[in-house]
Amino acid sequence: MNQPSNFSQTLQDLEAARGGDSSAAEELWDRYWEKLVPAVHIRLEPEMRNKIQTVDVVQSVFLEAVQEAEGRTFSTEGEFRHWLNKIVGEKIIRHKEKAKEVVGELSGTILEEFSELDSMEKALGQLASQERDVIVMHYFEGLGDFEIGKKLGVSEETAQKRIQEAVSALAREMDS
Repeated sequence: MNQPSNFSQTLQDLEAARGGDSSAAEELWDRYWEKLVPAVHIRLEPEMRNKIQTVDVVQSVFLEAVQEAEGRTFSTEGEFRHWLNKIVGEKIIRHKEKAKEVVGELSGTILEEFSELDSMEKALGQLASQERDVIVMHYFEGLGDFEIGKKLGVSEETAQKRIQEAVSALAREMDS
């Protein structure tokens, strides 16, 4: 997989993909699909994974991102990824709603799990941006303590502490 080495290149590729450049779209896909697969997979509960293919959700997220990018500005890689992850959450909620319509009576467990997803998304929205960023880096981007520390300009131990604090803040928000 190509690692995003230059965020300005991502922005150029995004604009080119909006204009119909399929090679730019492929470059974006190569850079980001492995980052989005875990974000989708984590949010899809096992029962939904049997009904919805993770890669299908990721593909639809990319399509929506390219279509919806017009007029949006992104200052950082994290801001761009946060936006992609927001689309992931919205896409999964739409899949959930569609599944409810099609199936009619889903088991209470699935509905409870999606209720928790809604609660988590609302709680994430209430966190300070630094706390939200740490959670996204750790749980959705799969970065370790060392990598997060490096991005934040702090030690590995401090990064670990910030992750713990962010998770605690998220839990408090979900409980309120």
